[in-house]
Amino acid sequence: MGFKSFYLEIRIDATAGCSIDLGNEHYTISRSASLMGKCMVELGNQQYIVGRAAESDITFSNCPRMSREHFKLVLTPPNALMPDFHYQLIDSSRNGTFVNGAKVSRLPLRNGDLIVFGGCGEFPQITFVEIDADTPDEPHNSDTIPSPLHH
Repeated sequence: MGFKSFYLEIRIDATAGCSIDLGNEHYTISRSASLMGKCMVELGNQQYIVGRAAESDITFSNCPRMSREHFKLVLTPPNALMPDFHYQLIDSSRNGTFVNGAKVSRLPLRNGDLIVFGGCGEFPQITFVEIDADTPDEPHNSDTIPSPLHH
C-alpha cells in the first residue's frame, strides 16, 4: 500500500475535440488527419467534472449526446473494500457511462478500466491508469498533462 499516481489516457477521433482545465491552466487535444488524438492527464485534484459543458474540468466538444456534466471523478479515501485512495466514477448522464462495456452509476475505478460515454459511439474514450510510486515506468512524456499539484 504505497503512494499511487493516477492518470487518464484520453483518446479522441477526428470529430471530437477535448479541452482540459486544471486550475489556471488550459489544454486542448486535437487530432490530425493521420493520427489519433491522445494524451495522458495526471490527476491530483479531489474531484473532476467530465462532460460537454464549457465549465467542466475535462470538456469534450462535438458530441451532442454527451451530457453537460456526464460524470464526476471523486478521490475517495481507503475503506473496507478499497484499502488505498482511489477515484470513484459517479455517473450523472442521460445516456449512461460504460466501464469495460458495462453501464455503471457509481464505481471505484481500477487500473486499465476503459470508460466510454453512452450515445457518443466508440470515441471519445478514457482509460484509467493507476501507478504505484515505486514503479519506475510513470507515463511522463511530452503528451502528459501534469496535475497542478505537481508544478
